[in-house]
Amino acid sequence: MPYVNQAKQYIQENKSFRAFENECDVPAHLSGEAWSKAAVELNSQPKAYTVRWEIEVDAETAEQAAQLALLMMRDKNSTDTFFDVVQHEGEPKQDAVQIEVSL
Repeated sequence: MPYVNQAKQYIQENKSFRAFENECDVPAHLSGEAWSKAAVELNSQPKAYTVRWEIEVDAETAEQAAQLALLMMRDKNSTDTFFDVVQHEGEPKQDAVQIEVSL
């Protein structure tokens, strides 16, 4: 359906369905279907994120600090389970969110 790509653009720009209907030359009987297909396609594609885990480590060298951090990260009993997550460019802009993960 040729209108799906237009709908994707509107969704990615956080524009409303009404704006899509009013601003694009989409026949009324196809606009809802195009919007729905665009939303499904966008939600089924993996999104790119940057995930940061930050701790302070006392060590004699940078290499030792990295080794200690890796040991802490792999420790199943670690309570350092918070990550800052930011969605990459090309996705709707969002601020970093802090997420706690437990296994």
